[in-house]
Amino acid sequence: MNRVDIDWRTVLRGGPPADRPGLHWHGFLWIGNGNDLYSYKHQPERTAGTAEFPASVLPPESTAHYLLKARLIQGTWTTAGAAADWMRAQWDASTPTVTHVDPDNRRQYSEVTLSHGEDDVWRWWHPAPPGPGMVHVAVVCCPHKSAAGRTMPCPNDPGNM
Repeated sequence: MNRVDIDWRTVLRGGPPADRPGLHWHGFLWIGNGNDLYSYKHQPERTAGTAEFPASVLPPESTAHYLLKARLIQGTWTTAGAAADWMRAQWDASTPTVTHVDPDNRRQYSEVTLSHGEDDVWRWWHPAPPGPGMVHVAVVCCPHKSAAGRTMPCPNDPGNM
């Protein structure tokens, strides 16, 4: 495989959003049967506002809705670099058997994306029983603004980190 080094800071120009003081990131990890995520039926356990949603450990359909599940937080960081390092560490802990992804390049991309106040998700298939295993790693920026301009509540007080 030919390695292509990309400087994501020059490709993705910009910086942290000025309208979100106290920006920080929460990390979430799910490892399970990938078929649980890739179902063509409605999945109320992944949909915020349903009775099944609060108790479910499945990744929500919207990354912002992770913030409604404080009990699933694996870590909280005040720098995008630290959050991206955690994502990379999850890759090392459950490396896929076959991949075309350069995890160091992906980590750099994540750091830049997160520093711009965006969420990031890494997801890959992993040979883990029972069935086709999947690793789902999400880092969600907080405070989180949706495309509609609504702000999701922070599950933790950043002053207590």
